[in-house]
Amino acid sequence: MTKLKMVSRLAIICLSYNLIVVLSVALNSSWVHRLAAGGQFTSFPIGIRAVYGIMSIAMIFLIFFIRDLSLNSFSQENESKRRTARLLAFVFVLSTLTQLISRSPLERWNAIPAIIIAYAFLSLSRTRSN
Repeated sequence: MTKLKMVSRLAIICLSYNLIVVLSVALNSSWVHRLAAGGQFTSFPIGIRAVYGIMSIAMIFLIFFIRDLSLNSFSQENESKRRTARLLAFVFVLSTLTQLISRSPLERWNAIPAIIIAYAFLSLSRTRSN
């Protein structure tokens, strides 16, 4: 298995973890209260739950997107996918920084999957077609 495939698979695992967390926030599951939104809620407000519900859908799309990127090499027609992967890498770097400054020590652990996902998107954005 190539390094890029391994990083992609690890990123899919991390995105799946993120999906579980954000979906659990959207459903207001008690186990996730200290892992999200600064760990400050014992019950998530409806606005936060709605945002995390949308994020759940986005995580599903990201899982399929990274899978597609890892299976198919880029061609000239797919330059937009390369730019999207770079943008997503930047978004997940910002997510990592946000997680690291959280008031919740448990939420800071979410920086690990975020940086793995950022690295995977950055690596995939740099691949060239054969």
